[in-house]
Amino acid sequence: MIHKYIFAGALVTLTLFSGCKEDFLDRPPLDALTSETFYQTDAQVLASTAPLYNVVWKSYHDQASFHLGDIRGGPLGIRGVLREP
Repeated sequence: MIHKYIFAGALVTLTLFSGCKEDFLDRPPLDALTSETFYQTDAQVLASTAPLYNVVWKSYHDQASFHLGDIRGGPLGIRGVLREP
């Protein structure tokens, strides 16, 4: 009976002191994209720049920006009050 406890204690001690290799701890994440793993092909670079041409400008052009022409033209004052130069 005492040999079981000695064997179990030795097994636990050897397991704790063996540890892991360092390269096992420094692995890149496999479930997420990182800058080291993403930009490997031309298709991935194009996929990273696609939102610049699609999503960003849609929200800008949905806004009411008709007054921008008046600002450049001159006859617009503070809070919509016209001021003559």
